[in-house]
Amino acid sequence: MINRSTAIPVVLSSILVAPAYAHVDCEGEIRNREIDDNVAVAVPCTLINVEVDGDIDVFAGGSLIAINVEVDRNIYANDADYVDIRNSEIGNNIRLDDMVGDASVIQDNTVGNDINVRRSRSYVEILRNFVEDDINLLDNDNLVIISDNIVEDNVDCRGNDPEPRGQNNQVAGEMRRQCENLQAPEAPEDPGDEDPGDEDPGDTGDDDSDDTADDPPPNEGSEDPPFEVNSGAGGGAATGVMWIALLGFLAIRRRQI
Repeated sequence: MINRSTAIPVVLSSILVAPAYAHVDCEGEIRNREIDDNVAVAVPCTLINVEVDGDIDVFAGGSLIAINVEVDRNIYANDADYVDIRNSEIGNNIRLDDMVGDASVIQDNTVGNDINVRRSRSYVEILRNFVEDDINLLDNDNLVIISDNIVEDNVDCRGNDPEPRGQNNQVAGEMRRQCENLQAPEAPEDPGDEDPGDEDPGDTGDDDSDDTADDPPPNEGSEDPPFEVNSGAGGGAATGVMWIALLGFLAIRRRQI
């Protein structure tokens, strides 16, 4: 006989307990595919033109090459050999912890939240990414290069030996601690921004040219005389006749006396 008091809870428990979130094991190469689950990587894996609706998890012994990939959530790599992520869109974070293998590259991606690299023993390059939140480099034992990134918030680097290197990062927030000198240089002032009213456009800096600019041109073929010419009626000839007449009058007057 069926015990009805125990049968109902058993049925209900089988209905209410959801199955574990599935994943797809990547072994080798996957191209031109949409994956509705997480992707698990424990061996070398290449994803090209792939959409992933969950996370990509890279475990010890695994390596990931992701080119033109759209990931709805995160890429996590822990104790993995390396990752090479290029030209991809990551909805949340890229996080590399304790990388042990070859050089890893994160280049030309759009990242919705953070890029975090912690305790890596591998060489890492972070180049030309657009990051909508932070980049954090913490306690890494190998060189991390960070250059030409656009970061909407902060870049924080501490406890790294050697210190991170790079240049030309455009950061809306702060470049902190070991990364404080990796900011893009400030652009020089544009001469076109000067107020044109501050300077006389006709001023060439040559005072002599201004003094003579309005003078009439000289009479060609002749020079002005060094004395003033009387331009009245009769000219110079009439003046000479008057002087002769006066001298004659004075001489006659003297004889009469």
